[in-house]
Amino acid sequence: MAEAQNEAPTLSPSTTNDSNLSDSLFKNGSDFKWDGTFEKLKSFVKTTLSLNGIWSSPKANTEKFTTKSKMNHFSITITFHSTTKTLQIQGKKKDSETLKKHLLKLVMAKNPREPANDECSRECSLVVQSVGTSSSSEIESLDGDENKCNGQCSEIYPIQNEHIKQRVGILGSKDQFCAAFYHVHKWGTRKRFCLDKDNCIIAQKKKKRIKNFEDDVKKFGGKAKKCVKESDQLVTELKELAKKPKRSYQEANEEFVERAIQFAQKAEKPPDEKTLEQFRKTARKAVYAWCVQAKTVVAVVKFEKDKNILYEARYTNCGEEQKQKHAEDFFKEDIEKGELGKKVEANPNGTITLYLTIQPCNKSTSIKGTANTPAEKTCCKTLTTIVNKILPPEIKLCVKAANTCRLSLTKEKDPDDETLRKNAVDGIKMLMQVGVDVSGMTKEDWDYLLAMTNPDVPRQYDARRKDLDKSVQETFTGVKDQLKKQSRTKKS
Repeated sequence: MAEAQNEAPTLSPSTTNDSNLSDSLFKNGSDFKWDGTFEKLKSFVKTTLSLNGIWSSPKANTEKFTTKSKMNHFSITITFHSTTKTLQIQGKKKDSETLKKHLLKLVMAKNPREPANDECSRECSLVVQSVGTSSSSEIESLDGDENKCNGQCSEIYPIQNEHIKQRVGILGSKDQFCAAFYHVHKWGTRKRFCLDKDNCIIAQKKKKRIKNFEDDVKKFGGKAKKCVKESDQLVTELKELAKKPKRSYQEANEEFVERAIQFAQKAEKPPDEKTLEQFRKTARKAVYAWCVQAKTVVAVVKFEKDKNILYEARYTNCGEEQKQKHAEDFFKEDIEKGELGKKVEANPNGTITLYLTIQPCNKSTSIKGTANTPAEKTCCKTLTTIVNKILPPEIKLCVKAANTCRLSLTKEKDPDDETLRKNAVDGIKMLMQVGVDVSGMTKEDWDYLLAMTNPDVPRQYDARRKDLDKSVQETFTGVKDQLKKQSRTKKS
């Protein structure tokens, strides 16, 4: 297919000729949606947006448009997720923001009442809406680029270009909310629960593990078939060899026998230990696929005084290797440089509640560290610093976790696992010692978070979710009891 060079297109609101194409474009929160057919979308990109490039299908239910320009004048990709009807815009910052602004104009052209302050079309500025009011105001961005990113480092909310968001519907769709907070992994007698088995990233990881196992099985099967085919070839060759004169047969016999012996060894010899161990790991991962927990942490902050909510926001981890910042880091920056700090300063004696996917880490993620988390990373220390040095003493901090990671009251057999477990427990004790109220989730907490999701997300409190909440709370209570016991021992 020919590749066309793309000058930066002259983007302007839709004209009468292509208004029918723009009818399928709409906006849901910060997401651009497409409610038409794929063929209509292709016409929209070519005719309305005046973009030339190549369409591809990288995976199921996904269509991707990529501009090609040797002169590098205008470079973007548009990914259409047909299951969620979402248009994902990526590319050079200037180009992607230009396109997003134009798409917003197209939406506004057919609906003048559409809000004009598009948080996704600004250059990663922090856009917040005052709680309890219908008007919105743009708040100055955090200094530097702490809150700016390429928009791809969070696998749950990849379309967002900021790590701090405050708006209606900040927890998004069923699959996003499930992966961020609600997902229940299988453990012991507790059964699994997922709000969206097709799109939740945790469920997708489960499917990937099972598929990897299936692929390995097919590889073993393929080797067996290859042996059978090779045996047939050997038999045919032996028959042809037998037809030749005796001398020729004897001359070739030794070579043939050697090949036959090699084949027999190959067919009968089991896979080497390294291959078997890899297969065991793949099989084990498949068996425990539904035991996978959430790894990508999302946080929601609520600041209230006298039962009046004054501020709400969502924080996401930054998976970029040069940053490796957790949601708690953005919480700290919001207090130091953002709108939350202003609200706290103006309203003493208030309460901050931080809802988290899992409890804050404390050198408890991995002995060697991961791509997103250094081995020495401790968000518990970050929160302790916030309480001791940043927040006014009158402000109370509560931390509520939907799940735990490495946090357990039961000792681990593996030395490394035990080190991580102890670190996790010590981190929670560290928070409790400075007055942070650490607890699990309740039905009321879920009602609150569900109110921040899209309207189609079920408002329910599943029994399996309730069971997990009970388990999480029992762990926190156990850690608190250990801390009390240690305190009594020191006094005596």
